[in-house]
Amino acid sequence: MAALICTEKDSPTVYQCSKKTTVKVEVFQKKNVMLLISGLDLSNDDFKPLSSTYNESTFKSNYEIMWVPIAAVEDAVIKEQFQNKRSQMPWYSCNSIVNKASTKFFRKCWQFKQQTKVVVLNQEGKVVNMDAMTMIRLWGSEALPFTQERGCKLWDGHRNNWLKLVVVATDLPGFF
Repeated sequence: MAALICTEKDSPTVYQCSKKTTVKVEVFQKKNVMLLISGLDLSNDDFKPLSSTYNESTFKSNYEIMWVPIAAVEDAVIKEQFQNKRSQMPWYSCNSIVNKASTKFFRKCWQFKQQTKVVVLNQEGKVVNMDAMTMIRLWGSEALPFTQERGCKLWDGHRNNWLKLVVVATDLPGFF
């Protein structure tokens, strides 16, 4: 993971946004890591459910979020945007915008386009979900452990209750 998120000029460290300090990548050992891959334009529609999930105690005991910022170019304006966005985050971040080789890997192997993507790695570093962002938007921490199997189970549960969900959403009293 360090090879993907640390640049050649970085040591194998990441930035802990809440404490405004760098720490060694070993903080991720024995943790499930969610790589939040996005441009610098991470929307509030994505930031809010991620923050809510991050603040759950069940999440914090087993998971960490690592922001992996991607930008086409890196100039003074982009660096300032990166710093500003990072200052709003409670989790970890790369020390800088990821390099072109890593960006190419994310685009080719993990199909990153421009939309925010959350890749979930288990404690052994294996990918267990290529894109958990939809699960986080819909179910938040209820989707733990963010595996495909958990997603299927949640969808199946809602599929059986879809009529009730629609009726409750339209507020028809006494229907059930």
